[in-house]
Amino acid sequence: MSGHGGKRKGAGRKPRLEPRKAVTVRLEPEHAENFRKLCEAKERSQAEQITEWIKRARLEAQNAQAMASAGNETQTTPKHDH
Repeated sequence: MSGHGGKRKGAGRKPRLEPRKAVTVRLEPEHAENFRKLCEAKERSQAEQITEWIKRARLEAQNAQAMASAGNETQTTPKHDH
C-alpha cells in the first residue's frame, strides 16, 4: 500500500515568525538539579522559567528606574513660599 506516511501538504508544526535562540549555561550540579526540581514543581519548562525570571527582572528594573526618576523630580522641584 502506498497510501501510508510521507509528506503531506500543510502537515507538521508551523514555523515561528522569529526562531528561538539556543543558550547554554554551565551550573554546579546541585544548582542544575535544584533548577530542574523547581521547574518540575512549577510545571514549567526550563525556558519558560528563565523567561519568567527575565521578565520579572526587567519589570523590577523599570520600577526602580521610575522610582529613582520620581525621587530626582521631587528633589529638583523648587518649593515656593507664599
